[in-house]
Amino acid sequence: MDPTLFNYPLTLKIRISETWNSCRAMQDNEFIPVTVVNHEGVQYALVNARPNKGPIILAQ
Repeated sequence: MDPTLFNYPLTLKIRISETWNSCRAMQDNEFIPVTVVNHEGVQYALVNARPNKGPIILAQ
């Protein structure tokens, strides 16, 4: 993707274990914002991913 057109964070919704009350997210060797939410009894991590910056790693 052309970084001059697509350089805004994307919010990803990732299902996580119900035992995780919090988590950390890392992309391109930097911590990125993550929020844990519960929707209808299911835990999700909402992660602000950056396009073209590599994979996202979640850890408890």
